[in-house]
Amino acid sequence: EHVVPVANATTPSPTPLLASSPALTNAAEMGDVQQQWTCVVPHPKLRVRESVITRLQPDDGTFAVVVDQRKYTAGVHSFTVELMASQHSFNGAYFGVTSNPQFPTTHGGNVYVGATADSWAYDPCGNHAVRQDIWKKLIGCRAGAINDQITITVDMNKHTMSIAVNGQDCRVIHHKLPAAVYPAITLGFPQDQIKVTFTHL
Repeated sequence: EHVVPVANATTPSPTPLLASSPALTNAAEMGDVQQQWTCVVPHPKLRVRESVITRLQPDDGTFAVVVDQRKYTAGVHSFTVELMASQHSFNGAYFGVTSNPQFPTTHGGNVYVGATADSWAYDPCGNHAVRQDIWKKLIGCRAGAINDQITITVDMNKHTMSIAVNGQDCRVIHHKLPAAVYPAITLGFPQDQIKVTFTHL
């Protein structure tokens, strides 16, 4: 059974270690060598150290989301999420894109990537494509084990998002992306840890 964290927690959390820059930048301007995740808005429950993102205590049942400053408007881009550590098989984790750089604050804060009309995601725990809280089971590829690598490819020429798991090309899981999107991730439980690597194709 797929279980996700619940809303309405109020416990304070540690201060994030990485500050954000006020300027949003087109991905092509950042180049291929810039690998660190640079938050639009840092999240107090996520520690971001260059390309490694870790969910912090407490275990309060909330989602923690960060959006990267890369703005995809044209061309083909990808980022690979390496699953480094999890005590819950990455339940509550979602990887994808959003058209809203201020996500999730504009939705009240406690919401995951893929739950809204302005976000598109892959759920590695249940192997679903997720958008507007609608879950579509995927056949073939399966992720969720430690050291698995999930590559999310955003083709802004075709306005699609596809995934690959451990180098195995799976499928296009989202169509009709808007004119601009930003990479976004959600982690649901403390001690979940991922490493993100960006590529401009």
